[in-house]
Amino acid sequence: MNMSKYHFVLIRDKRSTSSGTWYLTGDSLDVIMEHFKKYVGTEMKEGIKQMFARKTGTVGHYTNRFAGIVDAVSCIKEESCLQTAIELENELLRNRIRFFKKGIIQYFNTSLQTFLLSDSCEIVDEVYKDTLVFPHEEKPSINDVRFLQWSGGIHYYAKIGKIDIIDKNGNQKWDTKAEAEEAAKWYIESNY
Repeated sequence: MNMSKYHFVLIRDKRSTSSGTWYLTGDSLDVIMEHFKKYVGTEMKEGIKQMFARKTGTVGHYTNRFAGIVDAVSCIKEESCLQTAIELENELLRNRIRFFKKGIIQYFNTSLQTFLLSDSCEIVDEVYKDTLVFPHEEKPSINDVRFLQWSGGIHYYAKIGKIDIIDKNGNQKWDTKAEAEEAAKWYIESNY
């Protein structure tokens, strides 16, 4: 059993060729609350700032998802944006706690999103950490890449953790280690 507090998983849509998206597993109330404060709270604060900036005419269109949702719901309910923001914040947190108490495993990204695993998705990698920093927020270096060659094989393969590196042309194996290194550099720059 791993003693690290934070369990991150890389979830990939089985129908996609993307490497997937990192999520935090909401496996304790402490983790849920800390994630909510650090990531959801930050996005909500930014959304409130954008709403006030828009009211003063300094922002045209929202770039923050929370701001757009609050604005739309407050118009429908005919209530202040602040009242709607408070209600939505409370509802988001209550839902996360309710799901946890029901034993439903939920996954969180670096935003407002809560994700529930479906049959069309799979966990392709996992990382346990002592800090609440998503793996993709830490850009890997070429030193994090493992280069592999089968015994008696002629091709080179490259991996970061459990992730197979695939280059921009869809190749997953290369004739030389130098080609594999170039593919790995491209992959890191394109995906992190």
